[in-house]
Amino acid sequence: MKYNDLKKFPSSQYRKIDWPWDKDLLHFPKCLADYRGWPKISIITPSLNQGSFLEETIRSVLLQGYPNLEYIVIDGGSTDNSIEIIKRYEPWLAYWVSENDRGQSHAINKGLQIATGDFVAYQNSDDIYWPQAIRIVGEILSKGDIDMLFGMADILDEEGNRHTPVCPIPEPKIDVLIRFWKGPSNILPSQGFFCRLNLLKEIGLFNERYHYKMDLDVICRLLEIVPRQRITRLDDILAGYRIYGTSKTGNMSSRKAVEEGIEISSRYWAQVSGGSPEKIAAEAWRGKGLMAFCRAGIAAEKGDLGTTLKELIHAYSNYPRLGISQSNLNILKRMCLLNWVGR
Repeated sequence: MKYNDLKKFPSSQYRKIDWPWDKDLLHFPKCLADYRGWPKISIITPSLNQGSFLEETIRSVLLQGYPNLEYIVIDGGSTDNSIEIIKRYEPWLAYWVSENDRGQSHAINKGLQIATGDFVAYQNSDDIYWPQAIRIVGEILSKGDIDMLFGMADILDEEGNRHTPVCPIPEPKIDVLIRFWKGPSNILPSQGFFCRLNLLKEIGLFNERYHYKMDLDVICRLLEIVPRQRITRLDDILAGYRIYGTSKTGNMSSRKAVEEGIEISSRYWAQVSGGSPEKIAAEAWRGKGLMAFCRAGIAAEKGDLGTTLKELIHAYSNYPRLGISQSNLNILKRMCLLNWVGR
């Protein structure tokens, strides 16, 4: 995308005045007026029936004003208004397609096979970049001694309200990352992750078997080949990570997501320093049980007796020592009430 192309960039059809709807809010730095010294960055957006968010994602990428940008949108055959939105921004896209695929990992891989950037990232079709994010990244990557970079991401709700940021892992180490069940300090948000394209191709791209934890898998495989000194962690908030009830990311603690994560994690249990495979396995099952218990609590609040019962059984079968706490008792009381009302 050329810098001057943004002079004819369409205004927001929603007449909103905040980022990324009002392009006049962004003042492009003069230093970005040409390609010299700026690494080529490819951004891939996989999407399927995300018309309510897709335009916001597209604008947040293109309005970065980064001169050496290659933006690719891979749509999985949407039946909503997604194609209309994509065509509106077609002049600023390097490539787009809408056709059936085998899921998010396959869509990302299709984009990676087309991409020609020095570095690559992917941004989901309901997430966004904040202003100047790619410029910040480009300045660092232009030094030439970095292979991977990751920064922070805000949590966004369905309406776009910002919440507590997801802080990436303090150190890019496999034995920290594989303990995803311990929460945000062990998670690296993909929304702020960039790496060299040739390294992704070297490890074989994304494993299409995984539909929830493909990020964990690919980042662990990258950490196996990338030296620590060539990885940079930023404290900058680069992106917005949208989580809401019906979103895929809203179900990241679902049974399937947890099972994928533990399968990936288990490949590295023998490599963990200061522990043993047996110890990490016990920790994993405990985490699995606690996450099932959390799902039981959510189901109880929604009045879903069947799911509450199933998740409680799943929780105690994975972690029998879960015990009876006040929160446990509250869920059980809620179940009893639901059962009584149902009669």
